[in-house]
Amino acid sequence: MKFRILLSVIIVLAVLLTSCGSNQATSVPVTSTQRPIVKVATAQLTAAPTAMLEPGRITGSAYLMAPPTPPLVVYAVDQATSKWVSIQTEQSDGPASFTLQVPPGTYQIFAAVVDGHNVHLGYTQDGLTLAKVIVAAGQTVANIEVSPPSQNECGSMMGYPASPDGRFAATAGPSKDCLATQSASNSDTSQQVGKGVYQPLEPAMCQTIQDMAQQALGVNFTMEAQAPFLDPISSEAGQGCRLTATGTGKQFTSPSAAVEALVSQSGFTEQPNYQADGPTGSATAAVRDMALMLISANWSPEASVQCPADKPISDCALTPEQKIYTIQIDTAIFPANFTLTGHWEDATTGLSLDLSQEWKNVFGHHLIATQGGNKIDTLDATTITGTLQGNVATVQFQSSFASDLGTAQITYVDVNTIHWQITTPPNGEYYLPAETTLTRK
Repeated sequence: MKFRILLSVIIVLAVLLTSCGSNQATSVPVTSTQRPIVKVATAQLTAAPTAMLEPGRITGSAYLMAPPTPPLVVYAVDQATSKWVSIQTEQSDGPASFTLQVPPGTYQIFAAVVDGHNVHLGYTQDGLTLAKVIVAAGQTVANIEVSPPSQNECGSMMGYPASPDGRFAATAGPSKDCLATQSASNSDTSQQVGKGVYQPLEPAMCQTIQDMAQQALGVNFTMEAQAPFLDPISSEAGQGCRLTATGTGKQFTSPSAAVEALVSQSGFTEQPNYQADGPTGSATAAVRDMALMLISANWSPEASVQCPADKPISDCALTPEQKIYTIQIDTAIFPANFTLTGHWEDATTGLSLDLSQEWKNVFGHHLIATQGGNKIDTLDATTITGTLQGNVATVQFQSSFASDLGTAQITYVDVNTIHWQITTPPNGEYYLPAETTLTRK
């Protein structure tokens, strides 16, 4: 009996040992072609907070050659990053104001009519290129004027880029060939200062301007009745009256303030395409009748002051007494043996023009009724403006049916005759004739 019990225990133990052995994993050698799978724990990275620079603002106004101003899209494009900001203005009876909030940077400002096809307005200081507007963090840059370009025999004096959103096409500037031809025709004049077209004022008129300048700035001006005169834009030269004053920063708060005071007191009409401004100087021009007045104000450090060569002059720590100012006013007469001022009509086409001429500026209004009076192309505002070069005025005109401007030439033929020719028609509908001759009425 004991033997049977012992035998049963032995059998049970054997079965149990066999079962345990079958559950063990068999070891498999890893060959050189087998690679272990490695799981890498990825840590979530949190970027260090970046200091956000306070945005700046660009404020100003935009306008066409004559009111009203239709809705415009005004763009500010950073020249370093190509990032841009835009805003749409509302229709206005006068210039349309705008405010652009921008990151700190250097910008160019231009605009297009909402219903137009091309960019044809911009902010410029020399009348030839888009100016750069530098905006620092938290800074507001004000009084930015976005306007149409000046015109001459080459057409528009400057071109504009396409809008960064692809909405408006670029506008080409004058061709290099035309500019080269014009430059060559003016080269002799620019080299013969004193023998050109501009003539000096009557002494009494020069004295009147001297009195005005002294009253405006509270300093004495010396007078040269005849001095070399050069129009910086047209390169036309001659003789003019020159007034000069000197002083320090104690008498003049800034170059631009001195220039603004003289323009305001002069009674002349300022010409925006002559404006230039910088940290050490400012310049502009103004006209009245046939006189052109060039005004400049500049300062330089006193001779004994040593400013760092690797920094802008505006960063040089100077006292007001160490800023030596020179204020200069050059005024001359542009002689013309004719005028476009008057009422002109063409009975064949029905076109009539009412024109005025001040210095070389030509402006006025058009009216034409066609299709039995069913189509009347006119506006209750100035619709024609441009500049006279020789006996040809290159003007821009605004049709009441088109949102874009057109370009035309008005040629003085004789005291009773002018010739009208459209050189660049506006996009869209318009009813002014492509070419015709008008007589004075």
